[in-house]
Amino acid sequence: MRPVTPYVDSPAKLAVLAHDASDVSDLVTNKTNTDLTRLDALPLDAFERSLLPLIRRFVRTFESGDVVECCRTFDRAVEQWGEPIGLSIAHLLQKLILAIHKSRKCPLQCFYPRQRSDHGFVSEDERILLTMLHHMRRDQTARARDALGALTGSRMSPDLIRASLTFSNRYAADVAFRSGTAHAQTPLRVVR
Repeated sequence: MRPVTPYVDSPAKLAVLAHDASDVSDLVTNKTNTDLTRLDALPLDAFERSLLPLIRRFVRTFESGDVVECCRTFDRAVEQWGEPIGLSIAHLLQKLILAIHKSRKCPLQCFYPRQRSDHGFVSEDERILLTMLHHMRRDQTARARDALGALTGSRMSPDLIRASLTFSNRYAADVAFRSGTAHAQTPLRVVR
């Protein structure tokens, strides 16, 4: 079996690289044979789904060192949520992805960022990251901790914990925010 590359341009290519198979639908139905998951099978809200293209772009940026791609990621966030919120989301998500990147021994496996996020599949790393954000935004600490541990191999630095809590607290699932308006600062809670 050949190793999976961190960036691929389609679910079919990931399936072929990872499993020498040609039918993605067969692989997805048999979880033991694949790292692919259907995006619609995850219990995510619209906000969490909308983070996927940004996550992919930031992962690509950290691997390639492409400053222009980083700027495009911030531009995409501003287009989607307006300047005050979009810049904040992109900044906090960038800090989170960087902290995860530093905590892992290998890069996150993500689809190529220019591939449409609605193709219906996510890699295993993308699934775990989105699930972690889902649980953190709902203050489901045990599930979020398990997901974060699975994503980083149980290597959690203070920077990673701080970045995760800051993002999930600022954009908690029960806090309403609108595109184009400034988001009120909410104080962080220390959990002991």
